[in-house]
Amino acid sequence: MTKSVFISFCFVLGLVLPAAAQTMLQEIIVDFTTLRRKEQVVEVTLPPGAKEVFYRITTFDPEKVNTGDALFNALRVVPPTKLQAEGYDLAKHGLVSTAKSGVKAFFFTDLAASKRFKEGSDVACKKLDSTQSVVGKLDAICQSEMLYIGLRPAAKGEPMTVKVEVVAFAPVRVDSSVDKYPYTIRNETDVELVYEISGNRTNWETFYLPALRKAEFRLAASPIYLRVSTQKNKSTVEYQIVADKQYRLYWNKSKDQIDLGEMPKKQ
Repeated sequence: MTKSVFISFCFVLGLVLPAAAQTMLQEIIVDFTTLRRKEQVVEVTLPPGAKEVFYRITTFDPEKVNTGDALFNALRVVPPTKLQAEGYDLAKHGLVSTAKSGVKAFFFTDLAASKRFKEGSDVACKKLDSTQSVVGKLDAICQSEMLYIGLRPAAKGEPMTVKVEVVAFAPVRVDSSVDKYPYTIRNETDVELVYEISGNRTNWETFYLPALRKAEFRLAASPIYLRVSTQKNKSTVEYQIVADKQYRLYWNKSKDQIDLGEMPKKQ
């Protein structure tokens, strides 16, 4: 969602909380590096306050590179509490490699160490053995404002393309001065629901609403669009909603699916 549309969001039981810094999942970098015989270093700038940093490294034949599937798109639909939980299986979010060989990866937190890596050193805060596709989460020792990912071919051979992706939870500053339009949505089902908000029907932001809870938020635009899974056949239904009205997500028995309805205002 464009920054001009989505300004602030918060889960509350009653009043809208003042906008400040909200921690959200963000895509930090998607890099495609051609690797031959020499080492290469990918430089990553993490946002201030970033934590829970995830990475995905995949090797490809230069003629068969997957440029479409993004780690961010895979992780953004996972509930944050589940994604951040100890033991969550990240391996299922890996990509299929088309390369004939793998790559060794080294993570550094300072520029000097990354330069020494190019000279043959492998003193790093984290090392990955030869791999063709891996997804993981960095320990706190490897999280700093600057992150350097060193890549080294595991074996001599044909050139390969290495796709490096980094995603992290980080604070997002919001400007409360443009929060003009209030919205309210209540989940009247007994399960957590996933829904998305957009101002242009192109860029969508994902949110999670626990069972029997209310979300109140302010945006810089009205109307906006909301879409939610029907939970019947994995399809989604899109709605246009306007400010100052209250909406509810509920199970529509006649349609046999999740539906959105307007709540009457209290007299």
